[in-house]
Amino acid sequence: KDMRGTPGAELGRLAIITFADYPAVYLPATSLLEVQPMTVYRPKGNTALYAAVKLGLGAALAFRQALSERPDPPEFICNVAVISDGGDNRSPDDKPLLHDMSRQARECGFTLSAFGIGIDHVKLSRNLGFDPSTGVTVPATQEGIRQASRRTSETFTGTIVFSTKGGGFTSKPPKT
Repeated sequence: KDMRGTPGAELGRLAIITFADYPAVYLPATSLLEVQPMTVYRPKGNTALYAAVKLGLGAALAFRQALSERPDPPEFICNVAVISDGGDNRSPDDKPLLHDMSRQARECGFTLSAFGIGIDHVKLSRNLGFDPSTGVTVPATQEGIRQASRRTSETFTGTIVFSTKGGGFTSKPPKT
């Protein structure tokens, strides 16, 4: 969604972490005004989902901590949205650490949402330590992806950490 004209969009940031085979930062935190829409969905590779979510949560928690140490810390809103078409089959099995990080994030006021693309978002949410009430299951189609992306855009304001299956979307990187 084009965020120009959306109140507060100039303050928002979007980061994308992919998780096909291994977690990787696809798009570092970028102004919502500069992000191009993602348009194509193509599943590929294995799913290092837990490792990617830990990477995203760790970065967001560290950023929040750094902001809180400022003399006049700004408000920090963080929404983590995970969009996946499958469960993890690649990360080390350390769900207790992932669930602990998710708990810490919720205690800091983060919103954690899981969007299942053709899979049950409730199961996906529970595996990640997220609240299932904030996510949704959508069909494994381009329209399903648009539904999940639209819901994320409409629901979240402020700083967003957004994870998606690696290679699953194509996007034009922001102009630098």
